[in-house]
Amino acid sequence: MSEIQSATPTQAKKYNLLRNQIHIFGRIEDFKRNEKDYTTTVTLPSTDEFTKPQSVSIQSKTSIGQRGDVVELLCTPCGFYSRFEYSDKKTGEKLTGSKVVGWFELVE
Repeated sequence: MSEIQSATPTQAKKYNLLRNQIHIFGRIEDFKRNEKDYTTTVTLPSTDEFTKPQSVSIQSKTSIGQRGDVVELLCTPCGFYSRFEYSDKKTGEKLTGSKVVGWFELVE
């Protein structure tokens, strides 16, 4: 069984990572051109043969590549936290929920 390793400060220095930066390696699955930027979906390799590969969304000002391209990217995490009210369907009680929406932005 292979051991999953997390990045150490030494490995971060190897890639010249600053705080809140991430080194992403994966294959482009899809991309969309918006009015002023691109949104690219990148699938990351599985950590082992029993794990489903993860996909991330990356926003950039320029095209990262075409579908099927394997890319290595330097990104920063972005996102927001929001709260909302809803009613419990069984009791009618008003409750407060929350969600986090996240994506990555390419360091350009």
